[in-house]
Amino acid sequence: MLLGRISPSDRVTIAPSGGPLLQEQRVEAISAELLRYGIIATASPIAGVPRDHAIVTIGRYIGYLPTCPNWSQ
Repeated sequence: MLLGRISPSDRVTIAPSGGPLLQEQRVEAISAELLRYGIIATASPIAGVPRDHAIVTIGRYIGYLPTCPNWSQ
């Protein structure tokens, strides 16, 4: 995993502006470009996206297991 780069394990969402058809077209265009790199994106509409823009959000999650206690004694 490289910092500053999107990896296939990241969760990518796209929030486009515009009417329903335009939003769908924008999501499809951005998703198609990301898919070339093995990145799968999903639509996640949010309010307040500026006109003629799309917001692409990348979520990277890491889980750590707690250390196990020593029960040998």
